[in-house]
Amino acid sequence: MKLAYIFTAFPVRSQSFGVSELKSLDKVGCRVDIYRQEDKWPVEGFGIEGLSLQKIRLGEKLRSLFSPLFILMMLFSLKYSKKPVELIRAIILIPSSLAIARRIVSEEYDVIHLFWAHYPSLVAYAIKNLKKGETKFTTFCGAYDMTSEYGLSRWSTSNANAVITHCNASRDYLQEKWGVKSEVFYRGVNLPGNNARTVPKSKSRKVIVASRLIEPKRVDLAIDFFVNLKKVWKDAELNIYGDGPLRKDLEIYASKQGHAGDINFFGYISQDKLIGKFMESSVIILASESKSERLPNVIKEAMMVGCIPISSRSEGISELIADGEDGFIVDADLFRFPDVAKRVAQAIDEKEGEIRTRSRNKIVFLFNNELIAKRKVRLWKEVCNESA
Repeated sequence: MKLAYIFTAFPVRSQSFGVSELKSLDKVGCRVDIYRQEDKWPVEGFGIEGLSLQKIRLGEKLRSLFSPLFILMMLFSLKYSKKPVELIRAIILIPSSLAIARRIVSEEYDVIHLFWAHYPSLVAYAIKNLKKGETKFTTFCGAYDMTSEYGLSRWSTSNANAVITHCNASRDYLQEKWGVKSEVFYRGVNLPGNNARTVPKSKSRKVIVASRLIEPKRVDLAIDFFVNLKKVWKDAELNIYGDGPLRKDLEIYASKQGHAGDINFFGYISQDKLIGKFMESSVIILASESKSERLPNVIKEAMMVGCIPISSRSEGISELIADGEDGFIVDADLFRFPDVAKRVAQAIDEKEGEIRTRSRNKIVFLFNNELIAKRKVRLWKEVCNESA
């Protein structure tokens, strides 16, 4: 099956799941050409070797400025943009979107898939105006699309041959709020080749945070939880991987907690190296309060190698973590309570091996990227058959 995948930006550090998804499709025999509306992003260090990343030339973009469709796409953007910033960005992306659409029309793809429902919709709209007959396209609709209520996301989900979302809570939202029927395909992870090494056997008390250092991720709450864990696990250390504008403030905050040398900041590391850090760790903490948080992939990657998750409560999180069985869900306003951390630490001490095994098994059976890719291929074949 030959697919065109449309991204706004690719690859992006905070969206490593995109690379994983593409690799899993390649593994099940799909040929995927990757198009991105913004090509300013570097590709080194993301492990995308072997993937078919298409380059849109400057001349192709300039040609778009003189196309009658350019004006039509500006009007389309104006109609579906609620905020000036959305309209401005959409207009900036029109030349590359139109160039991508022309390139796709000249090829023979079975299906065009929008990795996000918002700005990639510009490409789908352009294709529909360039190509005679029905254009088969599917779209993913994520938490950002829903929380931002962006008009382009509404257009793509209403006009797509099939809509994919990443959890049951999102499926229900789309049905109830937008009147859109969607299929749930979890964002999965690629399982390591050597499964024998995936469940740590040591009693290491390394605690890990892997996150962008921005306000909605509430890394300060994760630090507070760790400080309370230290009251039970005397030898514990916290290792924080990730970068962002709050790094210096968080380093100062951590230094004031009275545990110098036990809280360490390492900055961004590659996904492969991060998996190795998960394997060395007992627990991962995610205290995010982001409204767009849905079944975070960083938690799945940790669970995959037996690192026990402690996560804040977010939409759909119970689909990923069964509280007390394969991880722990803590309300954000309870992260600073010593008794909560003590209860979690004691539960882990009592049945650590069972929790790790359940945690990993859930990922293997429900969030295995290769199995998810095979399901997607079946969906796309149905789309092709319906349109034939």
